[in-house]
Amino acid sequence: GVASQPEVKKEAGEREIKIGDHVLALWKGAGIDKAEMRECEIIEKRMSEGKVEAYYVHWSDFNRRCDSWVPIADVDLNTTKDKLKEIRDLKRNFDEFAHDHDEHEGMDEATLRHHNMVTKIKNVNKIQIGQYLVEVWYYSPLPKSVWRSGDEVIDILYFCEFTLNFYRTKEELERHQKKGCLRHPPGDEIYRND
Repeated sequence: GVASQPEVKKEAGEREIKIGDHVLALWKGAGIDKAEMRECEIIEKRMSEGKVEAYYVHWSDFNRRCDSWVPIADVDLNTTKDKLKEIRDLKRNFDEFAHDHDEHEGMDEATLRHHNMVTKIKNVNKIQIGQYLVEVWYYSPLPKSVWRSGDEVIDILYFCEFTLNFYRTKEELERHQKKGCLRHPPGDEIYRND
């Protein structure tokens, strides 16, 4: 027989959401107190026990750096074309993040398609460098040796603030720092007293 995808269980009255569909979801980019329903495109879905747990979405009016995983509870599963048109009409002239430049200028169409396919999902959520925890905006092209079997996303990638080496876990970073790691940027010339 033909292998099929696991069937997604949905509540009565809810339509099945497919990759590529446009829906409304709760956007929290301006802070939880300013959350609002915004249009987004479904890029990927994360399953757990045969049910959709979250969708990776591209917010229609925003730069790709704002793409994110959205829990299914924050997605309007009953979004209609009329609702989308109404939202578009209300927000037509207001978008603080919209840009009119082409960030992929100079790429041919095949290269651009391949680039978009490979980089469509952000694979690292945050990096920690020293005392700073920074949210990552884009896909991170990390070497295959960093990934473990079954990995989709690294929640926090730890950087040594002196050597700029990166590690999967805080324990790996601490082990690196105990090996006599420099406590200043590399080089001696700027520290010489003449």
